[in-house]
Amino acid sequence: LLRKALEINQVVQGERHPVTAAIYDNLGYNLDVQGRHSEAEPLYRKALEIRQVVLGERHPLTAKSYNDLGSNLDAQGRHAEAEPLLRKALEIRQAVLGKRHPDIATSYNKLASNLDAQGRSAEAEPLRRKAGVR
Repeated sequence: LLRKALEINQVVQGERHPVTAAIYDNLGYNLDVQGRHSEAEPLYRKALEIRQVVLGERHPLTAKSYNDLGSNLDAQGRHAEAEPLLRKALEIRQAVLGKRHPDIATSYNKLASNLDAQGRSAEAEPLRRKAGVR
């Protein structure tokens, strides 16, 4: 159904549209939760690309795309590749959402988990505290 929605939306609204990006993102998420991480990756990349062009680099949905792609790469065990994307998501969210938004805590926690996976627990701990996770 998501693939059909994507096909329809590409015709009706075009490839460079926020809704098209959202459908790419949702389809990527659907594949991710099925454990089909490598299939999800190009969809997350496409959503990010569209959001960067259409919404700009400093938009909460662009940050979401960085976070989603970083999380996907983490799930594939590609932690070093994921880290800069997760950091970018955190940076954007801090700039546009402020320090108290729940998405900030999510970004701190995702980045901390990424650092843990890389064996960098000492760097992860302060992020967990900022996220309110112990």
